[in-house]
Amino acid sequence: PDGNPFWSLGVTGVRQRSSANLSDVTLVKGREFLFDEIPPRDGDFAGAWQENDYVSFYYTNLIRKYGSLEKWREMTFLRLKGWGLNTLGNWSDTLFFNRPQMPFTYAIFTNRDEKLRAIANFPDVFNPEWETYAEQNIREATVYRNNPYLIGYFIDNEQPWRNLSVLRAPSNIPMRQAWAAFLQEKYTSLDALNQAWQTQFDGWE
Repeated sequence: PDGNPFWSLGVTGVRQRSSANLSDVTLVKGREFLFDEIPPRDGDFAGAWQENDYVSFYYTNLIRKYGSLEKWREMTFLRLKGWGLNTLGNWSDTLFFNRPQMPFTYAIFTNRDEKLRAIANFPDVFNPEWETYAEQNIREATVYRNNPYLIGYFIDNEQPWRNLSVLRAPSNIPMRQAWAAFLQEKYTSLDALNQAWQTQFDGWE
C-alpha cells in the first residue's frame, strides 16, 4: 500500500465456495443415500446450498468449526501469514477484500454468458452485446479500485487458444462474419485465398 515493490507469494481460490460455478460443491439431489448427513437448507447452513441440488461440505464444516464465516476469515488470514504467504490470488472470496490484511487480486469475467460465447469458453468479442456485458462486469469490479491492497485484475482464465478455430464457429455469429469480411478484404477473391491456404473453398460462406 505504501507503493514499495514486493515479491507476491500467494495462493488462488481462498474461498468457502464459488458462487459462479459448481466446482466447489457436490450434487446431492437423487443421491442422498450416499451421505451420512446432509446439512439443513435453512439456518446457519443455508449458505452451503447452491441451486437447491448441490452442497458445499467444506462450507458446512467451516460453520461447524468456526461458527461463522467472519471467524473463518480471521483464522484464514492468520494461517496464510503463518505459512509465509502475502497475497490472496485469483478467485478468492470477496469476504477478504473488505478490511483486507494482505494484497489481493480481483477476477473479471467476460465469458460467463453462454449466449455470447463463440467457441468453448471464448467470448464472441465482435458481438456488440458482449461489449456491453464486459463493460458491466468491469464497472462492478471498480468497487475496489481505491483499495490500497488491490494489486490488479485477472480477466477470464485459460482461454482455449490452442483449440480456437473460427472455422468451428457458427456461420451466423458476429465473429465469424467479421472474419469472413477480413478475408474478403485481404484476398479479394476465393482463388487467391485457396492458393494461399492450399484449400478448395467454393464460397465465402
